Amino acid sequence: MEFRNCPRCGKIFVFVKQNICNDCIIEEEKIFEKVKKYIKENENATIVEVAKNTEVSERKILKYLKEGRLEIVQNIDTNYKCKNCGKKILTGNFCNDCLLEIFQENKENLEKNNDIKNKNGIKMHTYEMIKTKRNKSK
Repeated sequence: MEFRNCPRCGKIFVFVKQNICNDCIIEEEKIFEKVKKYIKENENATIVEVAKNTEVSERKILKYLKEGRLEIVQNIDTNYKCKNCGKKILTGNFCNDCLLEIFQENKENLEKNNDIKNKNGIKMHTYEMIKTKRNKSK
C-alpha cells in the first residue's frame, strides 16, 4: 500500500488511482454536478457565466472540458484546439482524426511488442501477481 497526503485537504490516504483522498473525490463530484446542473438549466451559458453563477473557477471548468466531461456547443466559435493538429474541437485534448491515428499507432506498437515478447517466450502476468510474488520473497 502506498500512503500519500491529499494535496487538497492534507489528510493521509491510501493511493489507488486518484491523487486525492476519497472525501475530496466526493467533494469534487459535488462541484462537477453543480456545474453540470447549471449547464443543463442554462444550455448556452459561457464558461465565464457558469463560473460566476456556480462559484466554480474557470480553470476547473476548463479541466472538465479537457477531461471530456463537458462539451462546447457546436455553434459557438471557440479557440479550443486539438493539441496535435490545431483543428477546432469541442471536448478533450485531441480531434477525432488524431485520436484515431494515435489509437492505430499504439495498437500497431502493442502488436509489435507482443510479437517480440511471444517470440522470446516471455510469460504474461498481472501487476498484482508480480507484486504478490515480490512481497512473498521479502
